[in-house]
Amino acid sequence: MIINQLLEYQEACLNDNCKKTLQRFIESNKSLCEIFAFTSKGIKTKQYVGVLKFKNYQFEILPKILNKDNLSETEKQITLKNLLYMLSLTKKLDIKESEISKICKCKNPFLEILIKIYAQSLFECLKRYIPKNYIIEQDNLNFLKGKILFTKHILKNYTNKAKFYCQYDEFSENNLLNQLFYYVSHLLYLISSDNDNKRKLKFVTDFFCDIDFKKINQFKIKNLKLTKSQVIFTKPFNLAKMFLENCSIDMSKHKIENVALLWDMNKLFEEFIFEFIKKHIKTIDNTIIKIKSQKHSHLLTHIKNKTPSGNTYVDILLQYGKDKVILDTKYKINDGSIGNFTNADIFQMLAYETLHKTNKAILLYPININIDKEINTYKFNETHNYITTATIYLGYNSINEFNINLSEKLKTIIKSSINLNTINK
Repeated sequence: MIINQLLEYQEACLNDNCKKTLQRFIESNKSLCEIFAFTSKGIKTKQYVGVLKFKNYQFEILPKILNKDNLSETEKQITLKNLLYMLSLTKKLDIKESEISKICKCKNPFLEILIKIYAQSLFECLKRYIPKNYIIEQDNLNFLKGKILFTKHILKNYTNKAKFYCQYDEFSENNLLNQLFYYVSHLLYLISSDNDNKRKLKFVTDFFCDIDFKKINQFKIKNLKLTKSQVIFTKPFNLAKMFLENCSIDMSKHKIENVALLWDMNKLFEEFIFEFIKKHIKTIDNTIIKIKSQKHSHLLTHIKNKTPSGNTYVDILLQYGKDKVILDTKYKINDGSIGNFTNADIFQMLAYETLHKTNKAILLYPININIDKEINTYKFNETHNYITTATIYLGYNSINEFNINLSEKLKTIIKSSINLNTINK
């Protein structure tokens, strides 16, 4: 296995043969076309982290916030551990800090620790209980069971009076939940390089050998819910759904051959900030009445027929009665200096403020150095609209330290924006 480890937006050099076959695979999958770009030398990543396994090549993509001179292995491990915490909070995976702290020194710890938690939690659950559900079956039987499907019965048994074509409920292990676990476990077994992970995943796949092996996608399990007796499977169930939501595969001859398991860091950063403020709202600002994610508004309305168009979605909207603050996350490395933003970001914030009838917005960036940067505030010329720009650090040594420091920093940032009301009026 040839392993290439690179950061977001870095380029990996490939030979012509590998480049051509990989390009055909990616171009045949629309979702992957948005994740990778091909260059004269090889392949270039975008704003995604995770792993792509293609034939005997494996590309492990790490967050660009690791891109710092003289980054030690310890700092790298801490940053990846905190990214795992972000993923746990946004996907409601209920991963304990003790589990997160067990991050191993393997070639792709961000991925392997997720596989380890999934495999271990499912392994422990299956030792206690086997999920069973009533599923609807149809079959031509020698005895009457359930109800006769007369149309099919007549077609099948017109000359055979000893058969009954029936529909009945069967309390079976061969249900969608187990098919999900079976399929995801096969998928992860293929891309894992950790021996302990592979051993547990092999146990799961052997355990489910009598279950139908089917390709499961996120749409098939959209309405799948756990019963009261299946609640113990909540953690592996949420992890399995998360893997499916972020996975693209190529199945040939009923075998999984090429796998891409990737997360959009722009989306993850946005969802994490939203979930973090929700969880720590009393510490950050207990005067917030409501917090909304992806608040929708139309940018334009056709004058003649009154048709709205131009959808816009605010990342986070903080409501204080009649007052509002827009918080927009930007997953771009920012050193926190004055004027370090693009005009496009500023135009976007002014449009958001106008649409949502507020005069305060925050642009929030990640930073890869633990230095408490100044919070910068700006006023739009000739208006009473304001923008606050700030950075947050994502590399604290422990989750407790992460929670305390990030809560305090967000509290300061939001307070700075709220207090802009009376400046330069």
